[in-house]
Amino acid sequence: MKRTCIGVSGSWMIDQGSLFPGYKRAYANDDYIRSLAEAGAVPLILPFVREKDRAGVLERWVELVDGLILSGGHDLYPPFYGQEPKQKLSEVWPERDIFDRQLFELMLEAKKPVLGICRGFQLINALNGGELLQDLSYSEKPLLKHWQNQSPEMPIHKVFFEPGNVFHELFGPELMVNSHHHQVVIAEGSGLEVCGRASDGVIEAIADPERKILAVQWHPEMMTVNSEPMRQLFKHFVESCGE
Repeated sequence: MKRTCIGVSGSWMIDQGSLFPGYKRAYANDDYIRSLAEAGAVPLILPFVREKDRAGVLERWVELVDGLILSGGHDLYPPFYGQEPKQKLSEVWPERDIFDRQLFELMLEAKKPVLGICRGFQLINALNGGELLQDLSYSEKPLLKHWQNQSPEMPIHKVFFEPGNVFHELFGPELMVNSHHHQVVIAEGSGLEVCGRASDGVIEAIADPERKILAVQWHPEMMTVNSEPMRQLFKHFVESCGE
């Protein structure tokens, strides 16, 4: 039986103290690869390609893969979603925002499933006109600590899921998740259904079944080492890509 192939959008790692300071290395965190392989998929890292060399590359990838994970990473570039930068904005990479947007749009055209994780979640929401706070501190009401400084896989706060959506079917009414983000989605984009929120109201899960979109603010790939619900999320996504 042919195994389902899932692409993972890649990033750059910049060498700091090796023989080649400033040298760029293409990578995706191993947790994505491990979690997909354990769920029965064939993982494929889709490395960032410069715009001048991109002609036909993304289109060929979309032909090859059955689904896509938009992975975590840098903050989104504020002009990308109609804002100007504020004081607590972290490092941005506008070229990757465009790269991931092109991948996302091509997957939608091909009617293939997409799972957004953390930055990928925020990107999908921004592309659909949703609202993003550039830092937790800019909220007008108190928020939970969403920037976790514990072990990456440790669950730290609850997410509550609305009945009738895929996350409720997978997890039930609530689930403990990890949290590694200082920016928060406070309004969903057009066509996206809010499926889960933290107790402070921060949106943590969205979906659009018609366009085959799932997205979460936490990092399930880090949690699959000891969380059966997170393993079920990856199994569900892999199965949906194989349909």
